[in-house]
Amino acid sequence: MLQQPASPLPLLTDVRRLLPLVVLVLVLAPSAHAAGPSLILGANEALMLQKTLVGAKANMSLAKLAGFRAVSVREFWWPELKEPRKYDQTTLGNVEKAAGLLGMPVFLSVTNTAGRFAPRTEEARQDFSDFAAATAKQFRGFHHIIIGNEPNKNQFWAPQFGDDGSDTAAVEYERLLADVYDGLKAVSPSITVIGGAVSPRGGDNPSLPTKAHSPTTFIRDLGNAYRASGRGKPIMDWFSFHPYQDNSSQSPSFRHGGSPTITLADYDKLVRVLGQAFDGTNQAGSSIPLIYNEYGIESTIPAKKAKKYKGSEPSATKPVSPKVQGQRYREAVALAFCQRTVKAMFLFHAFDEPGRPQWQSGLFYVDHTAKPSLALARKAFAEARRGVVARCPGLRLAVKATTKFPSPTQASSAGKRGTGIGVRVRCDLDCRYEMAVVTVPAGRSVLAGAGQVVGGKKTLVRLPKRSLAKGRYRLNLSLVAAVNPGPAVRRSSRSFLVR
Repeated sequence: MLQQPASPLPLLTDVRRLLPLVVLVLVLAPSAHAAGPSLILGANEALMLQKTLVGAKANMSLAKLAGFRAVSVREFWWPELKEPRKYDQTTLGNVEKAAGLLGMPVFLSVTNTAGRFAPRTEEARQDFSDFAAATAKQFRGFHHIIIGNEPNKNQFWAPQFGDDGSDTAAVEYERLLADVYDGLKAVSPSITVIGGAVSPRGGDNPSLPTKAHSPTTFIRDLGNAYRASGRGKPIMDWFSFHPYQDNSSQSPSFRHGGSPTITLADYDKLVRVLGQAFDGTNQAGSSIPLIYNEYGIESTIPAKKAKKYKGSEPSATKPVSPKVQGQRYREAVALAFCQRTVKAMFLFHAFDEPGRPQWQSGLFYVDHTAKPSLALARKAFAEARRGVVARCPGLRLAVKATTKFPSPTQASSAGKRGTGIGVRVRCDLDCRYEMAVVTVPAGRSVLAGAGQVVGGKKTLVRLPKRSLAKGRYRLNLSLVAAVNPGPAVRRSSRSFLVR
């Protein structure tokens, strides 16, 4: 989808009952690993492109308040254009500055505007490559650059088919990726060149009114074109995909078994097709990092907001209520969280578009007031960062923790008075703790407690209030991820004496 321009230690049995896991979605994953808390959750939002820094920062700040931690924007290329237009220089410059101020990474899509402008010839590909390289030189803060947009659709790459019915779009797009990859790497080897941006469905039939290839066919044909080229270098570092459902009412967990369509729950199919296309070559296939650069669920608009929108909702959209939208976004985040090679997921959009035929998929209405879905999505984003949005088979998370034990004098006093010895704990993820007072040197436990700490929050955890008998003791603390637990962090205090 694209707008046209204007000109994301096991505890004691009884403790488990008291402290249930903060997990609402159980997801099957095809691997023993997952994206997990490192998943980048951002907003694909053209409204970040503003002619003033104030405007760009204001919109980006709202997106950050909604829980997004990155933004994706686009830059349009036309034939014979070799460097950014004045409009691009202004708006992308403001995005770069606002992102720097707010600590928001930027993913930039460089694409042609329509199918008839696809860079199909050698000369056009060179112009497009020069344009992308000139942009990268000017905006050094953009480290992730996506090439093209849904090249498997006639809307963005035309024609799709040759006279013999062959997939000419995949062949031509492969050549573009090769040229742009080399051009961007010449600017900086650290740029992550992202290919694909593939649409989730297509008819694979040149006789149909809508000319498009399914992602299954297009990716395989892209791989065949790469193999036939004899190229010894990659054409992309990451692969972008748009895993939209068939309509907004369809659950993100719906699978398209036996179909060439690929949506969010068809991750295993996507990985398999990428492997068929590229494994065994110098281009990564089944192991290539993935980015979902567009994913949206449209919501209904309440009557009191209706006048702020224009046009009529297409019947095929099937929008859901804002509350269901938030629930479905949570479901989608949980799916991506458990998918091994997924690096980032961008919701399309942060803010609704005013035209009803376009996208009302934002967490904000068109007037920038919050939808009921915002709080649900923001909670899901936070729980993804804290490692608790989903349980993923095989995922074992290691917590990073800082601890501050009481001094021996403080521990001695608390142990004698029975006021409850406390330890300050901060885990990067939600973590469960087990803490015990043990005798020194025998190591026999005489007092124990357990509980859970919210990730990112410094918390004072205390043992039950009980006086200790005279003797020498030590505090032992064990910390483990609350969901998808991996190896435990174990810490011990200095010994202290209770007289």
